[in-house]
Amino acid sequence: LKIDVEGGELAVIRGALGTLARSKGFVVVFEAHPKQVSRTGIDPMSVISLIRSVRLCSARVTEQPDADVSLEKPFFDQFAPTRVYNVCVSSD
Repeated sequence: LKIDVEGGELAVIRGALGTLARSKGFVVVFEAHPKQVSRTGIDPMSVISLIRSVRLCSARVTEQPDADVSLEKPFFDQFAPTRVYNVCVSSD
């Protein structure tokens, strides 16, 4: 599932929770954009947490695949707030 909705990612995931729960496996990709976070007040970590509420998942930032993504910190405290990132969340 590739999501590109300019800050509406959390709403899309809310609507897709049933589909994700019923699937054998999934990959969800969305953008983490500092301007959208500033505009909406929704941290990309909230999107990852909601996806993980369905099942255990791994989260990676495609531009920095070796970086760990911690649910304990805001996204842009972990990654530079001066660029857009693609976040890939895959079921384990």
